Amino acid sequence: MKTDNENRHVACVVKGGKVVGIGRASLAGTSIVYCNKATCRHVVSRHAEMDAIMQVIRNDRRKLRGSTVWSLCMHGAVGLLAKPCLSCKERMAALGVRWCIYSSGESTVIRCRISQLDSSYSNGTKISMQDRVF
Repeated sequence: MKTDNENRHVACVVKGGKVVGIGRASLAGTSIVYCNKATCRHVVSRHAEMDAIMQVIRNDRRKLRGSTVWSLCMHGAVGLLAKPCLSCKERMAALGVRWCIYSSGESTVIRCRISQLDSSYSNGTKISMQDRVF
């Protein structure tokens, strides 16, 4: 059960001034993403941006071209950093998303073109790239 004190990472896709997809960060299922002799981790997360984009793809993929993705993370009334990771950025660019607006972590939002978004891999992606076992 969620409490009001938990962080909430949410995203939406906006096209022509209308929200066409809404998503939130969550665990999407489980699988082995990192395993060595000492540790196995079974975690797959769905980023809020990809959750919102998948909702649009299920309805009308064409609405992504030229759209804007809003990515916000809130803790109570304080905005936390919600810049899309490199994997999300690459997928958004490939699908034709033009702009990203994200919370900066300083209770402000930043707007930039997807092509100019300076992103890095998420911690989960870094872990899975260290030592893959399939």
